[in-house]
Amino acid sequence: MSTSPIPPVLDQDRYAVYRPTAATTDFALGFPLFGEASDVAVYLDGNQLALTSDYTVRSVSNGASLTPAPVSDAYVRLNAPISAGTLEIFGNFRPRRTIQASAPYGTRDFNFAFSLLMAALREMWSKFTRAIKVPAGEIELTIPSSTDRAGQVLAFDAAGKPTIGGRYADLMASASAAGSAATTAISAAQAAAESAEAAALFDPAAYPTKDQLTGLLQGFVPTGRKIKVGKGLLLGGAAGSDAAPVANDLSNDLLLGLDMGALSGLLKNARFITASGNIQPSAGVTKWLGFLVGGANDGGASSGSNSGVGAAGGAGCLFLAGVSDAVGYAVVIGGKGGNSSVVVGSTTYTANGNGGVATNGLVNLTGAPCSDGTITGRSSNAGQIAIGATGGDGPFGLGTGGGGGMVSNWTGFVTRNGIAARGYGAGGGAAAGLDGSGVGGAGTPGCLLLLEF
Repeated sequence: MSTSPIPPVLDQDRYAVYRPTAATTDFALGFPLFGEASDVAVYLDGNQLALTSDYTVRSVSNGASLTPAPVSDAYVRLNAPISAGTLEIFGNFRPRRTIQASAPYGTRDFNFAFSLLMAALREMWSKFTRAIKVPAGEIELTIPSSTDRAGQVLAFDAAGKPTIGGRYADLMASASAAGSAATTAISAAQAAAESAEAAALFDPAAYPTKDQLTGLLQGFVPTGRKIKVGKGLLLGGAAGSDAAPVANDLSNDLLLGLDMGALSGLLKNARFITASGNIQPSAGVTKWLGFLVGGANDGGASSGSNSGVGAAGGAGCLFLAGVSDAVGYAVVIGGKGGNSSVVVGSTTYTANGNGGVATNGLVNLTGAPCSDGTITGRSSNAGQIAIGATGGDGPFGLGTGGGGGMVSNWTGFVTRNGIAARGYGAGGGAAAGLDGSGVGGAGTPGCLLLLEF
């Protein structure tokens, strides 16, 4: 055996760390190796590598041979080079005694055995410093059994003892939901900022009631469609609920009315137009506040066991335009399902029919969709009910969609026709059928409500 001196065990961890920036395979241990290659543990980015398949331990002076021990120039050689990441090398001696010493027991043998023990103790001490420990004076720190803690999060009870803290999957789901809620809140805040201008245009305090408008227009404003506010937006402090608002769509539960007290000295006339033509403002009028409505189709017919489709409502365009009482302006009023438009100068305000869109207004409302039809009850010849889809309402509260037909087969197979819409821009209700046929309810045409100032 070599008579080279036994290296000392220094007051430092038997540990080395590397962060290469170029392709590298060899990494020095930096501490003497008293045993075998398996007495070294190697980690790359926190994942333990496997001896032989991922790396080998070699000696600069003796190559693949790690004898005679101890080896002071040992290094790890990776099977594949790395140029990034964190490589960690730990002393990982497994206490064992495979050779019994016999006399005479020399100084070198004594130093080797004693240094080996010190190296092993140093590695245990290093691991101990990284372990979870209770403060001095506390004794028990027993975690729940593997059966109890499987899939759970470790927590501590009121006495500070380890306990089960809840299912990991449930906590992750809650964290994910909280993250989604935070994202939604951020989006809502952004949308609220974008709606500030629209909110300034339509302050509910300045438009308190629909009854005043109804009285002014001699009953031409039935219940129905309301101005809406998109989900995540605020209009005068009222939160909206539309799932997917479109640009400039002020949609939710704020009735459109006018503060007649504030406008009594300005409003010169109110006109309700149901036919196309050139419309000339009343004498002295310089501004139009218009509520333009597209037409809506009849509801769909039923055939056999299939119900018809309800008709969508017409679009609504709320516009403000400067006009001259010396000029006639082209107005088109859409019939059932037709498009309505008003041309003032170079701007054309549109409200398309049958679920279409509106353009160029202060508020552009897409036509209201119809509801879904249903069939409920048993499939036998007695006990089923079919209900056709309800037509979409007209915009600005100017029309109410027709109800869907209702059919039962309690007294035999029959059909019921859809119900006609009321007002303007409202879709007809769908016919419902159980092995029969029926016709949809009538839709209503468009219109133009003009307030002249």
